[in-house]
Amino acid sequence: MSNQERLLTDCMGLEEQWAHAAGEVVTWRWKLDEQAKHHAWLLRLQILDGTMSEGDLRQGVVYANALDREAYEQSGGDIAALGQEDYFEAVARRIAHHAGRFALKRNY
Repeated sequence: MSNQERLLTDCMGLEEQWAHAAGEVVTWRWKLDEQAKHHAWLLRLQILDGTMSEGDLRQGVVYANALDREAYEQSGGDIAALGQEDYFEAVARRIAHHAGRFALKRNY
């Protein structure tokens, strides 16, 4: 934990799916787009098995978009410039946003 004042409220980083994906990007330097495409596939599976509706996915993308935009604005356009904890949260938000968009487009 850093002593730097936090700019972002933890939300996506608290969700297991997005926290795991963000950890792989931040810690292991996996590519963000590859993580987003993998999770898009998992989201589509949830639609196919009836666990989630396409409407729910659309609402989730709107929510994730707003969170991703907030992270972008708070970072001055460079999420890598954020403190460690905020960067982790910003990466989780970006993966969730892109995964949802990819899933809606079936582009994964």
